[in-house]
Amino acid sequence: MKELGLIIDLNQPLVNEESVIKRSITDFYNPLARLLKSYKNISFSLNIPLSTLELWEKHGASGLISDFKDMYQSEKVELINSSPYGLSLSGLPGKAIESQLIFNEYGIGYYLGSRQGFEGEPSIMIKDVTGFLPAFNNLDSSVLNVLFDFEYSWFAIKNPFLKEYLFEINDGGRVIKGVNIIDSINEIISNLVIGDNGHINSENLDKHIFEELGNVFKNIYTDENSSGVVRLGFKNDEVIPDLNYKNLFRVYESVLDTFSKMFDQVKNVSEIMKFKNKLKIYTPNEFIDLMKKNYVKEEKDDKFLKHVLEKLFNTADNIIPISLNVINDNDLSSIKLWDLEHIKELNNTHIINNTCHLLLLSKLVPLLRLKDCKYYNEDESLNNILREEIRVCVSNLLSYIDDIEIIGLLKSED
Repeated sequence: MKELGLIIDLNQPLVNEESVIKRSITDFYNPLARLLKSYKNISFSLNIPLSTLELWEKHGASGLISDFKDMYQSEKVELINSSPYGLSLSGLPGKAIESQLIFNEYGIGYYLGSRQGFEGEPSIMIKDVTGFLPAFNNLDSSVLNVLFDFEYSWFAIKNPFLKEYLFEINDGGRVIKGVNIIDSINEIISNLVIGDNGHINSENLDKHIFEELGNVFKNIYTDENSSGVVRLGFKNDEVIPDLNYKNLFRVYESVLDTFSKMFDQVKNVSEIMKFKNKLKIYTPNEFIDLMKKNYVKEEKDDKFLKHVLEKLFNTADNIIPISLNVINDNDLSSIKLWDLEHIKELNNTHIINNTCHLLLLSKLVPLLRLKDCKYYNEDESLNNILREEIRVCVSNLLSYIDDIEIIGLLKSED
């Protein structure tokens, strides 16, 4: 029987016009959540990083967060881990990668998990998060080692050099399964919404989608392969200011309805990977070699990131900032670890330093890298919003951090 796994990637840009963010919530995310809840035969894996949840809360979309929380707690959804603010983890030291995974899991647990432990004590509780989706489709040996150490069950990437849609990596004692995702449906969606709009608001849309997806799946499902995983979502750093979100929802609605009709059951990735014991096996080195073929490394010399990493991870006295162990268990049900205004009320120097260092790497570095993104360079309004966001982030960090060297680093970017 043919199986379809579904990943929905709700990774919003870090910076956008307020009106665009609100329109995306009203015209796309709210109706999408209601639509997903309505399907009886669709469950899915969800990447919804801390940055997106924080953005929704900031713009009053608590009901939207509740909708996804309900789906998660009713086991219609499994959560995927990723970077909290879209930081590329490849090339980072292991401790930095660990801090990002812990930080993001804590954040999505705060918004979507339970606020009470098994014995009634305050705690953030989420079921095991065992899947990983890299922010920029790149995964190196350092990231892979952390996934092994944290005992993740699977990860998802897109790599044309991999012949298999499902595979596993065995390092001689530990195994993690991999998904080579089917990403071509996003191109179909983009062409309909951004490019040729001839089918939008047309009675021919559903027929067109059905035919297009039929062609995609015809090339996927063969006698040798009966399972595939689809990802729905835009690229991590893609900003489209004039995107018509009502049209985008209409296309998503048609795509999901087609999935529902074509397959008896659409599943989350963990369900797809169950009982898959005869997969192609790669060693870590073999897999990394294939990833190197697929990934074009940026030539930019990021001196700021190098300074941050040197300060945070190469000196013994600064290991504390990447650990959550300094936080009292009684605080875990209420702390917004990413919100300096919120945590200053705790009057806890350890927690404030912890947060400042986490945000320095997690949020400020991705914001600074957006300055080289074409979407922000080509739009003066977006560029101004980005620069203001960077200024506010740096200013906030300078208000709380007490490390002289870090202060000097921040002032160099202010």
